Amino acid sequence: MELKTIPGDPLGRSYVSGSNVNNMYLIGPGMPEPILALDFSQINCYQQRLSAGLLSMFPNGKRLLMTFQMRYVVLVNIARPEKPNILRVFDFCSIQTIQHVKIGIPGSFKHTTFAQFCTQNNNNVGSHTVIYPKDENRFIVINYFLKFGLAQFPGTRTMHAFKLNKDLTDFEYDHRFNPNFQSDVSPNKQRQTLHSLQAYPHHLQYLKLDEKKH
Repeated sequence: MELKTIPGDPLGRSYVSGSNVNNMYLIGPGMPEPILALDFSQINCYQQRLSAGLLSMFPNGKRLLMTFQMRYVVLVNIARPEKPNILRVFDFCSIQTIQHVKIGIPGSFKHTTFAQFCTQNNNNVGSHTVIYPKDENRFIVINYFLKFGLAQFPGTRTMHAFKLNKDLTDFEYDHRFNPNFQSDVSPNKQRQTLHSLQAYPHHLQYLKLDEKKH
């Protein structure tokens, strides 16, 4: 479903993710056929499930991020493009630090938790778009899906931030970033959220503000 060129690769190679087979392939000029670079199904005991497999490349060409099987976020070391290796896997349906984070129930004004949503929706939160802004230490993941069209799957319709470590070998969920659901219901502090707007977040544009002016 996704093809991304590896930044700075002297051979001009790219990665292609296979949504149905859960594999990532290496392709490039002069290569007679794609090379199987990584079987991501190893993350889930080699169970193959439909996966968006969207990619976000780091500008240095040494790392990539992928959303996988609509529940996982994966950080991959691609310093050797022909032999990438997985550095970190985040699972919206099993990581204990977020299991009680409140999220809105799509299509209603009630709320639930990731643990409850995963149980009720076959461990599917709709993890789809992943964006790594240049020169930042955080990245954004959007969980969504629509109720019409050919691709109809459960999705929390939420947006989440993750913070990378200095070596870009690990990341953690950023609890401070929450445009999804307002936990403080004080009448004096009401604000619009993705849940209150009943929004379907699909993509985003990152804007870096000048700290001196803002």
